[in-house]
Amino acid sequence: MEATKIKYLGCFLQHADKTARLKEQLGLTSLEEQLEFLCWKDIDQMETANDDISCLDNFLSLLESLEKEIRSSYCENLNHIASKDFLRLILVDAAFITEFFLRVHFKSKDDILASKSFLLALIRCDLWLLENQLPFFVLLELYNSAFGSYPEIYPPFLELIFKFFRLYNDQGKKSIKEEVNHFTDLLRTFILPSARNFQENKQNTTEDELLRGMFGTVEPLYEHLPSATQLHAAGVKFSASESKCLLDIKFSNGRLEIPSLHLFDETGVLFRNLIARKYP
Repeated sequence: MEATKIKYLGCFLQHADKTARLKEQLGLTSLEEQLEFLCWKDIDQMETANDDISCLDNFLSLLESLEKEIRSSYCENLNHIASKDFLRLILVDAAFITEFFLRVHFKSKDDILASKSFLLALIRCDLWLLENQLPFFVLLELYNSAFGSYPEIYPPFLELIFKFFRLYNDQGKKSIKEEVNHFTDLLRTFILPSARNFQENKQNTTEDELLRGMFGTVEPLYEHLPSATQLHAAGVKFSASESKCLLDIKFSNGRLEIPSLHLFDETGVLFRNLIARKYP
C-alpha cells in the first residue's frame, strides 16, 4: 500500500501543478477541455508525464506552519519523529486521500482502486478506522491550497467526503454545523439527530422517565440496562420507527419505537470504532 500512496502523491502533485497553470491555458474554455488538460479522465497520461513538480515545497511549508497543531491532535507523544519525517508522512497520507477522492469524483479511467466496488468498500472502511485518522483540518487546508481556486471544477471538500461516505449518511445530511475532527468523527455526526429532531425529542419522555415508568427506579439501571428480552417480559411492545436517525428512540403507552439499523459487513467494526473514539 505504501508504494501506491507514493504513486498517488506524485499524481496529486502533478494535478496540483497543472491546476495552478490552468489560467495560462487561455484556449481551454469548456469543462471537458479543462479536465482533459488536468488529466483527471485519463490517469495513465498523468502517471507517465514528466512535468516538473514545483509545488512540493509549498505543501511542505503549509504543513510546517500547522505542525504544532497537527501533533497536538494525537493522543500519543510523537516527539520521537523528526519534523521532516513527520511532515512527509502527513503529506503522503493526505495527498493519497485527496487524490483518491478526486479520482472517484471524476470517475477516472484505468484506476483500479476507484473503479472496483469491493476495493472502494475496503478503502472506505480503512479510512474511518480510528487508528488511521488524519486531522480533518489538514485535509481541508491541503485541498483548498491545491484546488480551491477553481470551484467551477473542484467541489468543496466536504461535498466530496459526504458523497464518498453517503452509505452511512442515512439521514441524508447535506452539511454539518459542528466541528469535525476526522472521518470517524464525521460518521458520528451522521448518526446524531438533526437540530430539529433534537428539539422535538426534548419534548418527549426523557430516559429517566422511561426507565422509572417501566421499572420504578433509575440509578441501578445505568449500570445494568435491561435487555430487549427483559423489556418484553415487562410488557413493553416493540415497533419499527420510520425515523432515519438511530438515536430517535421513543417510548409511549408501553410501546418502544426504534429506527431500523441497516447491517453491512463492516457495521460491527464501525460501531466499535465509534465506541473507541468516545472511550479510549
